[in-house]
Amino acid sequence: MKFRTELPALTSPMRLTLQSPILFIGSCFAENIGNILKNNKFNVKINPFGTIYNPISIFQLLEYSMLNTPIDDRFYVQREEVWHHYYLHSEISALEKNTLAQQTSSALARVHSFLNPPTSIKPVLIITLGTAFVYHLKNERQIVANCHKMPSELFDKKLLTPEEIVKGFEKLSQILPKNLPIILTISPVRHIKDTIPLNAVSKSILRLACHQIAEAFANVSYFPAFELMIDDLRDYRFYDSDMLHPNNQAIDYIFDYFSTTYLDTSALLFIKKWDKISKSLQHKPFHAHTFAHQQFLINLLAHLEAITEIDVSEEIAHVKAQII
Repeated sequence: MKFRTELPALTSPMRLTLQSPILFIGSCFAENIGNILKNNKFNVKINPFGTIYNPISIFQLLEYSMLNTPIDDRFYVQREEVWHHYYLHSEISALEKNTLAQQTSSALARVHSFLNPPTSIKPVLIITLGTAFVYHLKNERQIVANCHKMPSELFDKKLLTPEEIVKGFEKLSQILPKNLPIILTISPVRHIKDTIPLNAVSKSILRLACHQIAEAFANVSYFPAFELMIDDLRDYRFYDSDMLHPNNQAIDYIFDYFSTTYLDTSALLFIKKWDKISKSLQHKPFHAHTFAHQQFLINLLAHLEAITEIDVSEEIAHVKAQII
């Protein structure tokens, strides 16, 4: 007997290597998967504009990045002596407006370079959508990524339609690199501040939009992170204590599905090899000067120096500094 509905293995012609530039942008779930790859030494960039939940704001920031133009100056705002921008997450802030503008321009330029590398290695864009609800700045009729705790009377709340999301992506696609591989996914994190029924409406809109985009664009595919959490795992024991976010076990399960779908054989083998080395690097001895620990460090150094796939000079220097 089977007691759960497992998603069948997903096949993809795309194969990511350790060297593949991978940009994650979107909700906090993008950080969950992106950080696992980062910890395994992959070439990733994760949410350079902070956590962005709605698709229109994500597309807008990517458009600014691709055009490499300054972000709209009208939407800087100061609250409690700190400057923010309505298109960015609150973690992107500064005490001076000029400082924030420089930080933002640098972030846009880095994303532009990341998606247009000088090498023949093709980058990959992974967009994780969190909600179809957006806030409009009333006086400008402009969708914002974050309200930065400004007075609620400044904003109108609206539910996007699938057509608006698809139209936003179509506009963005015209300036993205030709045939850029794009993976769309929906965050399984539930937004209960919108109420549970409306969260379901929001996720449904995102899912329909992703389906329509993936059907219309040959370079776009959909990764079922949402379905893996909601339909496959489908149990509160896979949620964090807030009962809204996936816990580490669920994230690892979803990442395993992601890795077997998209990573090439050499990358999968490297993850297994690096897992052992990484755990050794985190080892903290009670007595660092003992012969046993010094021999442990010498063996670890040998394993690090045998790695040719990636640059581990920082780790090598760290281990050498501990050898007497």
